[in-house]
Order: sequence, then C-alpha cells, then structure tokens
Amino acid sequence: MTQADPIFRCAIGDDVIEASIVAWDSEVLGAPVAQIDRIEISDNGAFAATLTEFERWRDALGCAFVSCRLPHTRLRESMQLEDRGFRFIEMVFCMELRHLDRLELADSDLQIVAADPADIPELARIAETGFRWDRFHVDPRLGAGFGGRRYARWVTSTLVHQQQRLLKIIKDELTIGFFIYEELPRQTIHWQLIAIAPTHVGQGYGRQYFLALLHHHRDRGFLTIRGIVSANNMPIVNLLSSLNFRVTKPQITLHWIRPGLTIS
Repeated sequence: MTQADPIFRCAIGDDVIEASIVAWDSEVLGAPVAQIDRIEISDNGAFAATLTEFERWRDALGCAFVSCRLPHTRLRESMQLEDRGFRFIEMVFCMELRHLDRLELADSDLQIVAADPADIPELARIAETGFRWDRFHVDPRLGAGFGGRRYARWVTSTLVHQQQRLLKIIKDELTIGFFIYEELPRQTIHWQLIAIAPTHVGQGYGRQYFLALLHHHRDRGFLTIRGIVSANNMPIVNLLSSLNFRVTKPQITLHWIRPGLTIS
C-alpha cells in the first residue's frame, strides 16, 4: 500500500461518508485496512444509500478491517454503523495540558535520551509486548499478535519518519520504556505512543516517567501537550489528571471485521 491508495467519498444530500485505506495497518495485516475519516448523517433518510456505496467500495478492495472514531455524542452515526456490523470497542479521552511553563514540577529519577538505531530492537520488543488496554488488544476478535506487530513497526518506522521522534527513558543504564512524539505549531507537543517495559510495570515508575517527560518538554520551550488515552486505562487517565491534564474531547472507536475472518 502507498500514499496513492484509494480514497472514498460519497455525499447524497446532506449525508456524507469519507474513507481511506490505512497503508500502515494494511501492510502489517497483509490485507487492506480502511478507516472512516468523516461521517455525517442528516434527517433526510438518505444515509442508507450513502453507506451502501461505502460498503461497495470496501468490498471491491477486499478490506478485512475498518475502523471509525467519532465524538462520543454522535449516537446517530454510531447506531447506523452498528446496524451494518460495526462494534463499539472503546472510549478514548483527548488529554491536554496547557501553560507547562507555569507548573511547579517535582523532580524525576528518570532520564530521557534520544534513541539511536542500536536501541530499536529492544524498544520494538517493548512495543510488541507492552500494551494491554488499546483498541487492538481489547477487541476480542483480534489476536494479540496483530497489535504487537503494529506497535513494533511503529517504533521501527521512527528511523525514517520525518515528523515523529523516538526517545528512550532510562534509570542509570536500565531501559524503563520509550516515547514517540510529534512537534506541532504554537509550541505544542503531541504524544503519539508511550510504553513502559512489562518487566517494570507496577514498580512505581509511572509518575516518575511522566514527570521526566514534562521536564524534557518544558526545558525545550514547549507550552502545550496533547495526547489520546483509552478509557480502559483509567490508572493513566487519573495519573495525567493529577498532573494538570484535562479531558477535552471524548471519542468512541468502532471496528468492523469481515465476517468469518480470523486476525491474529
């Protein structure tokens, strides 16, 4: 799959669906994976025809898996999708911290260093085994292997990605975890992927981990931090709230998987 892969758009009256192929996930799965990028339903009753056109596009490409993320208030859209075989998987919280420069931060015992190519195998192993609460692991129709491969590939891709950066969190010489971020305009950071090695989970590193990140960003002049956290991972939601993060935009995630297909 490449960036030139098909993009779908259908508008009938005021009803709109836009979708695209997700090259990243398609390559990991070995079959086309799509996502619904925009969906809007009016009261004019035309949505069934719009959704039928989307399904024809999906099936013509042989898509095995489709995802959709919606604002949590879009119940009409989510119900229509569930009528067509989509299933609710999770709620996520868009978390945001502002005015980082004004916060009083406790010190952290952890250090942050830029990862280099020699670190990739170790960090990819952490990514492959370090997640439990994300949408790819909680969906009972998906085997843990797909999600693990997806996150390991994400770590590896940072070597060539033009916007995303990979950092390693250490204590002395011990690797505690990793962190992938992207810089946005207006002195803003977006947290993309964060993991603590499974061997260090439950050892009290969580708060130290995030304090180290906040110090790292503030020292480099960033003022705002954004990220998305699954509501399944309430310990992290509560921890970030204690560090002055606020929930801004709850969203829901739905998955469609081709009937009879096993993804492992």
